Amino acid sequence: MGLFPWNNYWEIAIWYALFAGVWHYSDLLAGKLVEQGFLRQSIVWVRFSALCVGVGFFPIAYLGSELLLTQAVPNAIARANGWITSATSMAFIVTLLYAMGRYATLRRDILFTKFLTEWAFDYGHLLSERTWNGHSLSELRNLNQQLGIGRIVIATLNADGIVTSLAVRRAGWLFINDHELFAINYWLRTEGGPDVAIWYTADEERNPLEAEYEETQRLVGRLSQNRTDTRYVLFHNGRQMQCLYVSPSVTSTLGDQLTGLEAESSGL
Repeated sequence: MGLFPWNNYWEIAIWYALFAGVWHYSDLLAGKLVEQGFLRQSIVWVRFSALCVGVGFFPIAYLGSELLLTQAVPNAIARANGWITSATSMAFIVTLLYAMGRYATLRRDILFTKFLTEWAFDYGHLLSERTWNGHSLSELRNLNQQLGIGRIVIATLNADGIVTSLAVRRAGWLFINDHELFAINYWLRTEGGPDVAIWYTADEERNPLEAEYEETQRLVGRLSQNRTDTRYVLFHNGRQMQCLYVSPSVTSTLGDQLTGLEAESSGL
């Protein structure tokens, strides 16, 4: 026999309603944990939300497993394996799969709706039109023209230097606050933890501020803590493209081009 009295439909309905409520409110709590994780910049809080999702979903998954076993599995098999053991095993597998999927969607939803609201990511059409090589300065200029001025751009690059995704935000100068940077780091994890290139296009003709040089070092340092290699940071001022940082990991040919950008007219 199982844990629940399947001959009493009213009692079963009450159990379902109770477990559905536990599932619903545990999902809300998991969302709050993810939010707190981003606010506190602590990955532990974010990961704890997955446990919360699983614990909240398991009771109703177990109830459904028992129902399925009582209706679909022959009594001989059930007696041999045990109702509770069989239902628990089935519920655990279902809960694990659900928690993994819900954890992923919960992170992305909160990430984009609460912490990266000023960032745009929908550049699939631009990246599908052609292949953009992040190691080609001419292609970078062309891509930058598509994105416009007064914007910070974070481009993810694959091993060959091809741009695979873009994150773009309007900004008056090269700066990303701590909460946004933590969220961007997490977004990069959802993209597979690739290498990145960063550039900023000013909305007026000027040279980089001293604070922007300092911000460059902070960005590179924070990203490297999460094992993300920043290949280079560029600054466009409408007339020139200047290199604020270049990683030792880039090819010598590209590195020579980037380090010589300070006096190069870009035509942007």
